[in-house]
Amino acid sequence: MLSPSVSFEGKMEVDGDVRVEGILKGELVCERLVVSPEGSFEGKAWVSDALIEGGFSGEIVAQGRVTIRRTARVRAHVLYRTLSMEEGSLFNGRMGLVTGRASSF
Repeated sequence: MLSPSVSFEGKMEVDGDVRVEGILKGELVCERLVVSPEGSFEGKAWVSDALIEGGFSGEIVAQGRVTIRRTARVRAHVLYRTLSMEEGSLFNGRMGLVTGRASSF
């Protein structure tokens, strides 16, 4: 977890979940990404599932579900198998389905 007072820039590979309450910039590989309402992610993420409640800018490739909550502010290219977007969320970008085992855009 990156707490609200933490800012990280670089590459991160995690065997498990990552919760961003602070600022994360760079590249991320993990099982499940959660960007809290106070959190911000900028970069590229390769995940199994993602829950976006805060800011996300960049690219995300999800082998499973991407959930975008009403508090989210997303400017991204998003590949997913299943998508859920709540009314009131802000989205600017491209979306598409993952076919096969996606590794990049």
